[in-house]
Amino acid sequence: DFFIGKKLNKSNFFNYDDFNNSVIKLIPITKNRHSNTITILISGFLSEKDDINQWQYFYDYDRNSNYYLYRWPSHDILTFVLKTLLFVFNGPYLFIKHKKIAKYAGKILAYFLASNEDFNNCHINLVGFSLGSQVVKYCIKELSKIKGHKIIINNILFLGGAADMRENKKDKWRNIFRNNVGGRIINCYSRYDWVLGHLYKMCAKKDPSINDKKDPIGLNKMNIKDEKEQYYVVEDYDFSDLKLGHIQYRSRFHDILKRINFLNLN
Repeated sequence: DFFIGKKLNKSNFFNYDDFNNSVIKLIPITKNRHSNTITILISGFLSEKDDINQWQYFYDYDRNSNYYLYRWPSHDILTFVLKTLLFVFNGPYLFIKHKKIAKYAGKILAYFLASNEDFNNCHINLVGFSLGSQVVKYCIKELSKIKGHKIIINNILFLGGAADMRENKKDKWRNIFRNNVGGRIINCYSRYDWVLGHLYKMCAKKDPSINDKKDPIGLNKMNIKDEKEQYYVVEDYDFSDLKLGHIQYRSRFHDILKRINFLNLN
């Protein structure tokens, strides 16, 4: 395993209390010595106790990639939802706090990849589920600021993303994605994701900057086009026909990967 967090904490690179004594690590799951493709799987609320087997269908479906699990300080989703429902006033702040933690976790991953020679010139796919999508967003954003690195981001896959994509930021993200991602960017969403919808609705009441109807990419299209609007920079896939809720994503990975032609990512 690559232990990331302790090294960065000691250097005080990220002075953020929620990372104190946290074990942030990249865990190898499968290894294919004939491939220079690396797929990093990033969970959301479940990441601290994440069971590697919950991603099993990914590396059964695609054996051409080297798979890693990125474990970062998050929160068990059932405990989180329970606290959110029981503590109406504190729940939204808990969610907002973990979005901030995810942002820092993304920055940490970016600096780790950029400074680790093992990943130089590899083709890297980033897969973010739930708050893991927030980690992916800020990993890409931070990589765009790091000069001279040899990291090649091949493809990005967002699943039930608990991340924002505001209308006034789309031009900025279009440029970040297009300049830092060589392959496909895919957003999988479902309007039946009541967990995500409920959390954003509650947060919108506490934080005016959050728009629960447009912000979460796990509920809506990202709808990012090029400047001339001739093609979509992000491919949006609507899984509402499967009545896909937040917790059901993992049990329907096989349907998702087939529809988006996941093997074509590599």
